Amino acid sequence: MTGDTRQVIVRRLFEAGWNSGNAALVSDIIDASYTSNDGGFYRTGADVPGGLEQLTGVDAFADHVRQYREMYSDLCFTIDIMVTDGDTVMTLWTPVGTSRDQTFTNRAGRKEPYELRGQGMSRTDVVDQKVTRHDMFWARSPLFP
Repeated sequence: MTGDTRQVIVRRLFEAGWNSGNAALVSDIIDASYTSNDGGFYRTGADVPGGLEQLTGVDAFADHVRQYREMYSDLCFTIDIMVTDGDTVMTLWTPVGTSRDQTFTNRAGRKEPYELRGQGMSRTDVVDQKVTRHDMFWARSPLFP
């Protein structure tokens, strides 16, 4: 598989998976062992052996996307730059979205929702045309999943 093919797969992960909010559209490119560094990929509790369980696979990806889309009504990632090194695709992206529950008071004294701003980066591993890991690095304020 070429670097270009890996980039096409990662672009599809963002555009069809994250931006549409429909994880089923990318279920064919999510590996069963898929994981992420994001907090949404861990489950804790008294019923969890060892107290911490890392979630994997397409269901974990779908839940991850759902969590973020519940926080932002119009979450969308724009890909700025992609670079491939071996099985890894590094992507610089710009997210936008409007917070559903976090507001601030503007100078006129009116409450307004926070707008997501800034840039982020992801490290995505693509092996045998499947995304096996997708780590996201970004400023999360006002984003607290």
